[in-house]
Amino acid sequence: MEKPVSKPVSKPRCIYESNIKASREAVWQALTTAEFTRQYWHSTGVESSWEEGSSIRFLHEDGRVAVDGQILKVVYPSLLSYTWHILWDEEMSIEAPSRVTFELEEVGDGTRLRMTHDDFAEGTQVVEMLQEGWTDILSSMKSLLETGNPLPVGDSA
Repeated sequence: MEKPVSKPVSKPRCIYESNIKASREAVWQALTTAEFTRQYWHSTGVESSWEEGSSIRFLHEDGRVAVDGQILKVVYPSLLSYTWHILWDEEMSIEAPSRVTFELEEVGDGTRLRMTHDDFAEGTQVVEMLQEGWTDILSSMKSLLETGNPLPVGDSA
């Protein structure tokens, strides 16, 4: 009798990797400081105590919450992971939270940034939108760190 062969299930995920001519500490600050995120992340300011288990929120300029989540892991200045729950769109807000992880590695006089967005709910509708969004946001952050000027992104344009 033949045993059934199980095939691995491929779950959706977004991956972005780039080398940035900035220290890990500078990249960390750009990811964790509202002063920076407002410049490259659709004008939203990030807010958290950056302790495992604490909340994280991305706030529009008028105080509305665009994204909320919970800090999963913090290893300064090399690893940051949190859950991601979209609130800016009513249809997308019904999906369960997913997970975002940033890994920062020193490479020469710069930093290799690797962002992985995964752990999506089955049948997710937001993953395709996020793939393009992450590329725009993190490219803009890279430009800000390297040149002092972010790239235009969405309503930041």
